[in-house]
Amino acid sequence: MTLTQSEALKRIHALGRIPTLPEVMTRVLEVLEDRKSCVDDITAILSADPVITSRILRLANSPFFGSRFEIDSIHRAVVTVGFEAVKQLALATTVLDSLASRPQSSLDPEDFWMHALGSAKASQLLAFSTPQISMPEACFTAGLLHDLGKYILALSLGDDYSAVLNKANESEAPLYLVEQRTLKTDHSEVAGWLAQRWNFPEVIVAAVKHTNEPERYDGPFRKEVFIITIASDMARIADFGQGGETSGVALDEDRIKYIGLSLEQVTDICDTLGTMREDGRALLGMLQDA
Repeated sequence: MTLTQSEALKRIHALGRIPTLPEVMTRVLEVLEDRKSCVDDITAILSADPVITSRILRLANSPFFGSRFEIDSIHRAVVTVGFEAVKQLALATTVLDSLASRPQSSLDPEDFWMHALGSAKASQLLAFSTPQISMPEACFTAGLLHDLGKYILALSLGDDYSAVLNKANESEAPLYLVEQRTLKTDHSEVAGWLAQRWNFPEVIVAAVKHTNEPERYDGPFRKEVFIITIASDMARIADFGQGGETSGVALDEDRIKYIGLSLEQVTDICDTLGTMREDGRALLGMLQDA
């Protein structure tokens, strides 16, 4: 079945199960965008929600995230890793909970979330190796969320999206191209729409919206967008799931050169990523059980 873009988007809009951010997360975003906010402001908001607090602390203390200090409270998290990092941890855990609790039948859940975690870690490793990047802390969350449009399409279109995935598999074409031909939209466009609806920071919106074609983005977070694209490929190469993709994958040297790294450097980071699969699997289990 071929849908028009308006039909596809209408079905996405009409889906009652499209998640909304919890009130606490909305308040977190508001506080952290306020230059007058302080550690006590964010601590008070997050500490009032034990579920989000538990998830943030599990993620912050996991070997996968890479914190060098034991973090036993939100206040210590803010002091240790900073406002921006805590905001990104809160976003990551909240979205994981909001989406993972809504089952769909088109994508393999373990493969999807493992790929998301692998992309997040690859984005983090790349960001802190890349010179002159303005928002390195945001890259972990952007990597985690870059495929959220696939999940929303799977939730809203059901069997129609399964057919798109099958068509991509049979043709071995990149999924977003098959989505564009069949749905007149693609998962990156849907992800960008949802990130804007949730009032996410501009860097997250840009990254998830332009993952498939980063060269088309010419805004202030261009390096971050390229990092997320490269990281997604790295996660597939390192066997962190495929995220519904079946086309071939390889590191793009031109994109790597743009962010100021060499192919050898990124290959080494990719090798390091591959050693972290079990840590990622353990973290996914902890977050799902929290």
